[in-house]
Amino acid sequence: MNQFSNLYEEIAEAVPGEPPSFEQLIKLVRDLADDPEQPVTGFTNFEEFFAWFDTLTGYDQLDQDEDVLPHKLLLEVVYDALLAEQ
Repeated sequence: MNQFSNLYEEIAEAVPGEPPSFEQLIKLVRDLADDPEQPVTGFTNFEEFFAWFDTLTGYDQLDQDEDVLPHKLLLEVVYDALLAEQ
């Protein structure tokens, strides 16, 4: 998991604003998932996972006037890390 955390931190430096930490984003995905132990099970690829995440967090994005798209690469690192855990 450490390699994913390091990659996440490298990418996060280029993201505008203050993106959530690797641990915060992992926790958010686990909290949103039907099965927190295997939160990416059932997705055939990252794009399917991203569409799910974007849809599920859509109202929060509107309320906070934010967009998840700038964090897409960060979410991909989180997805890969969770996939590697399974």
